[in-house]
Amino acid sequence: MGKGFVLSRPAQEDLTDIADYYLREAGPQVVLRILAEFKATLKQLAKNPGIGHRREDLAGPDVLFFPVRPYMIFYRRGRSYIEIIGILHAARDLPRVLGQR
Repeated sequence: MGKGFVLSRPAQEDLTDIADYYLREAGPQVVLRILAEFKATLKQLAKNPGIGHRREDLAGPDVLFFPVRPYMIFYRRGRSYIEIIGILHAARDLPRVLGQR
């Protein structure tokens, strides 16, 4: 059982971009609700490392993907925590973005 999660710098930037988008498009209440949903999901992943699926065509065998709304959280399991590599909209060019990380 994991003890927590760490957001990589790109994952932090992804969350900021998501929050900025929803703030412009839907307002602060929606942003708070979506960020709370992400936080709950990240805690769930930390408590249950290994849930999700692998996409070795997009990332190495140690990277797992987990969907939240139209987004994909991708992460690695560590010894005592998980590292959140990114949170991207599923319609994005995931191979290109992941290749840059």
